[in-house]
Amino acid sequence: MEGIENFYGYFNLVLGTIMTLIGFKVYRPFKKEKEEETYRKFGNLYKFGGIALIIWGLIKIF
Repeated sequence: MEGIENFYGYFNLVLGTIMTLIGFKVYRPFKKEKEEETYRKFGNLYKFGGIALIIWGLIKIF
């Protein structure tokens, strides 16, 4: 069961990194016409949710 716990930790770490990069507009996966609307609606979710997932992933790994 230890292997699956490590998998969830690394998965959260990768997902949190991607969400944080999207939230701070380093990585822009959205089309230009929908980009501003998406950032206005979900910008804080991407920023704070990504940071929270990174922290939770690190807790699960260690």
